[in-house]
Amino acid sequence: MSETRKLVAILAANPALTSILAKPLAGQAGLRVAEFETAQALVTFMRISPLDLIILDADTTGMPAGDFVQSLRSNRRLASPRFDIIALTRTAAAFHQELLDSGFDEILVKPISTNELLDRVVQRLTQDRPHTTWDGVYRGPERRSGRRSRPALSHSRSDARPSNVVPLFGRDRASRQ
Repeated sequence: MSETRKLVAILAANPALTSILAKPLAGQAGLRVAEFETAQALVTFMRISPLDLIILDADTTGMPAGDFVQSLRSNRRLASPRFDIIALTRTAAAFHQELLDSGFDEILVKPISTNELLDRVVQRLTQDRPHTTWDGVYRGPERRSGRRSRPALSHSRSDARPSNVVPLFGRDRASRQ
């Protein structure tokens, strides 16, 4: 990892799990860990301080995890829009793609050992991958290759009309003037 210490936030279903996850990460050189009890506390913190990674328990109560992550990805009031999100979940693999589509960068299935979590966090933080949004929708590093670009539409009068457009006033009014 680089010389600067990376900031990792943890929001789990209960304070005990948050503490269990935070302890090995806090002992890792180059990492700082911030523990949060509520999603609101996390968002408030993110407005004043940039994060590098969020570990989010997708089984928390309240707002569905996918909706919460989408709100984070579209929030323009955060100190930095560049952060990774790792989901911890017990859900079946069938729901993993739905979580990835909502903005999570990686899914880890609980129970997970603290050593495995530490390895995944360090690996994710050492990868240099820019985060990108298109049309206001977050497209994380793993989803960027699936983006199909559309040709730009031009609305100038000199362009030929598509074959499925019927002029309302017969001929083009601009050509009569």
